[in-house]
Amino acid sequence: MLLIFLFAFIGSAASESSYHGQQRLERVPHFLSAPSNSSFREGSVVRLTCEAIAKPRPVITWHFKGEQIHPTQKYSLNLDNSVLSIYPFQKNDVGKYICVASNRNGQVQHSFELQILNNSIPFIVDSPESKVVTPGEQITFVCRATGQPPPSIKWYFNGVEMSHDDLHIELTQRDSELTVIHATREDEGVYQCIARNVLGITSANATLKVYLPNQQALDESLTSEVLRNIVKQAEENVGRAINQSKLSINNGEMSPGEFMKMFKFNVPQNAALTKAREIYEQSLLLVQQYVSDGLKFPVEQLPTNFSFESILPVSKIQTIMELSGCVTGPFRNPCTDMCFYSKYRTYDGQCNNMEHQFWGVAQTPFRRNLPPIYENGFNTPVGWDPEKLYFGFKKPNPRLVSMKIISTEEITPHFGYTAMMKQWGQFLAHDIEQTAPGLARQTYMKGAICNKTCENLDPCYNVPMPPEDPRMQGEKKPEIACIEVERSSATCGSGQTGPIYRQLTYREQMNILTAFIDGSGIYGSAEVDALDLRDLFGDHGLLRFDIVSETQKPYLPFERESSMECRRNRSHENPIGCFLAGDYRANEQLALLCMHTLWLREHNRIATKFLEINPHWDGETIYQETRKLIGAMLQVITYEHWLPKVLGPVRF
Repeated sequence: MLLIFLFAFIGSAASESSYHGQQRLERVPHFLSAPSNSSFREGSVVRLTCEAIAKPRPVITWHFKGEQIHPTQKYSLNLDNSVLSIYPFQKNDVGKYICVASNRNGQVQHSFELQILNNSIPFIVDSPESKVVTPGEQITFVCRATGQPPPSIKWYFNGVEMSHDDLHIELTQRDSELTVIHATREDEGVYQCIARNVLGITSANATLKVYLPNQQALDESLTSEVLRNIVKQAEENVGRAINQSKLSINNGEMSPGEFMKMFKFNVPQNAALTKAREIYEQSLLLVQQYVSDGLKFPVEQLPTNFSFESILPVSKIQTIMELSGCVTGPFRNPCTDMCFYSKYRTYDGQCNNMEHQFWGVAQTPFRRNLPPIYENGFNTPVGWDPEKLYFGFKKPNPRLVSMKIISTEEITPHFGYTAMMKQWGQFLAHDIEQTAPGLARQTYMKGAICNKTCENLDPCYNVPMPPEDPRMQGEKKPEIACIEVERSSATCGSGQTGPIYRQLTYREQMNILTAFIDGSGIYGSAEVDALDLRDLFGDHGLLRFDIVSETQKPYLPFERESSMECRRNRSHENPIGCFLAGDYRANEQLALLCMHTLWLREHNRIATKFLEINPHWDGETIYQETRKLIGAMLQVITYEHWLPKVLGPVRF
């Protein structure tokens, strides 16, 4: 009993002590925040904050040079005096300041000092140096400057401002270092560094010379007539390879596996955009062959990390581009029909974003976050030369990497999700991305079929099969010990312009779909495709179909007229062709085909309901309103249901 009383007494005393301590803290002001010693530029705005707490609420006053500060044209205070503003801050404002918080129970004060920063004009302390380099070298110009306020730095090439959007260069260290990743002759010129702040501007120049032995002989040998003949030969080589690929489809002598591979080849409306780039690159290869055969110095004497685009003069590059047709991109829509664009998405994505009208547009190059890494700095992928060393080592065989790292002996089902998770992912991917596939299955230079060679010859980029590959373990080994791979197509127009087509030098890949989740896999990414998929006979906004099931539900229409889009081996015994959808890959596998069929039916179901509710609507309005609703459904399913399961609901 005594112990209980003792503990109760101690607890009561402790509570009383805590209470009185809390009361004391509430009575005497104390600072929550107060200014520290600082420096400011002359003429700038200075804002100082001094906050205190107590009961009753303390009064804040500011003091400078022994006098209290009151609101004037120079000084301003907020309602509770906790923020003091000084403008303009000048030399006579330098010194010791005191913030005082007081109430009837007492006061506290905090002192601090303000100093002035001496402004100065920019001064370049590390100027860029002129350089003479060989083609293919990486070079860096440095320009460091001092000043107060700190100066900003901009770079100019032959009078034209350079920016981070130019993937040909890198700007680092707050733009004080400019790196030309892969020097070519078009990089020759004057590089100017300009440092600027509010007080002034200064600049420094450096020149770049790209030197190549026998350069004059090379330039003189490539006359306009020679270049015309070279481009003509390249055009014939590319055209022959494309035609041979078409003939191989029509001769009916392909295995099912080979027919499946043919799905990835290009479609007509994209071929025109990518064919010109292939002709351009093949022309450069023919230039290399011409130089090797016709000039006295061997090509082996040239720098190792180079492409012939690097050593040709700008005028020759422009001539080859113009002759090959590789100077333009897709047609730009002026975006003037606001009655349509304010309500509906366009088929190709133009004008969907009115501030950036060309973002996400179909048949345009992908946007790179980093500069590309090509083995020759121009167009050959890493591993094109299997003997080339990287950091002292050869690149490993990609087939061997996949076998060792991501292979499995047993495929197990997921514990909670069905294959529909995967299928929606493929259907979604086919809505937002398709890299323009290769134009042909034959090599441009020699005409060999890609599955009949292990050489890396455009567009073939085959993967050798290692001895431990299961296909190499059987009694009947492959005739050609390589896995057939064709490179994706390249594109010319980047949608941007730079000094002397600078944006068009690297090989760039093209997305032939819109980058929006807009149902382009259902409706197509071009108006010509959309019209081909519509039922325009009755004009009730429906999608076209040819046959229906026993329950009167429609199937996708058959593809009839093109020899390149449908690769199914038809015969008299099996006359059914491929199906037509907004995406040309719809026939790749049965589950994907079912998804396309499902959304055809959903479009027509909604369009029929719209016609019942709005009999005054014409077919175009019904179609566009249904298409807009279908696009919204795809987005809701993706973001609200599918993506949280892929990423996890917490992180998502």
